[in-house]
Amino acid sequence: MMTIAQNKFSEGFNCAQASFYPFAVKSGMDPEQVLKLTTGFGAGMVYRGDMCGAITGSMMAIGLIYGRSKADDYDSKDKTYMLIKELHKRFTEKHGSIICKELLKLENSGYDSWEKAKDLFKTHCPMYVKDAVAITEEIINKYAD
Repeated sequence: MMTIAQNKFSEGFNCAQASFYPFAVKSGMDPEQVLKLTTGFGAGMVYRGDMCGAITGSMMAIGLIYGRSKADDYDSKDKTYMLIKELHKRFTEKHGSIICKELLKLENSGYDSWEKAKDLFKTHCPMYVKDAVAITEEIINKYAD
């Protein structure tokens, strides 16, 4: 999964696209739809610097596998929330945050900060994608039904 995610990121797809892609395609989703669906989740949700896209894509992967499809399926909802909390905890323990602008040490989410961050997308973000996908894969394997 990590290799596929890293390849997608190196092809130019954003961190959310790269981290969700291997799980979604393995689950049978159409690759083109996967990439389209996740386009708007990169750069901390379109250059806001909020939630890291690698985390967002990984959250979607956990939801895809464990999420609920019926409103009254509270067990699936609770399990999904628990697994996402574990993802957040483990990623934060490793990197100090799940917030994009904190991970990239941006002063703010303004245009100038993102211009300065362009190199960081190449040097830091591949590691965040790799680690988010690895943690997600471990969580999914650990709690496989």
